[in-house]
Amino acid sequence: MLRTREERDALAMSCRSLAYSIAKRFYLSSPSAQRIGSLDDVTGEALLALVHAAERYDAGHVSHAKFSTYAARSIWNWLLRAAQDNGLIRVPAYVGKRL
Repeated sequence: MLRTREERDALAMSCRSLAYSIAKRFYLSSPSAQRIGSLDDVTGEALLALVHAAERYDAGHVSHAKFSTYAARSIWNWLLRAAQDNGLIRVPAYVGKRL
């Protein structure tokens, strides 16, 4: 795991453009993105997800790839969950995959 807050912040800042591009792609391609709100709201959620991914990333773990790969998947999953949480009915992730 990353040791200091400065290292985590630097890692998150290095992939900031990744969060913007994923937020834009999610907003344009996912009908559920409208539940989150505007593109600015989706981008804000993506940046929160990026910070969360930087906190959870463990570079020493054997199965982890580069941080950008880990962050991209984390951001997309975070946005899907945020869209579900803002809907009327919360469907668990494992059930949503089967629908």
